Amino acid sequence: MEGVNFENANLLEVNWLGAEIYGAYFYNTIMPDGELVTEPNSYE
Repeated sequence: MEGVNFENANLLEVNWLGAEIYGAYFYNTIMPDGELVTEPNSYE
């Protein structure tokens, strides 16, 4: 599942419309180290 989530994260870096939907999902699942977490949080 992590491989699939990384694909989503790469898409979401470009497509913030996707991040709005997947934001909470992918930052909890993929990168709890805070790097991507701050991205969707500041977007919202």
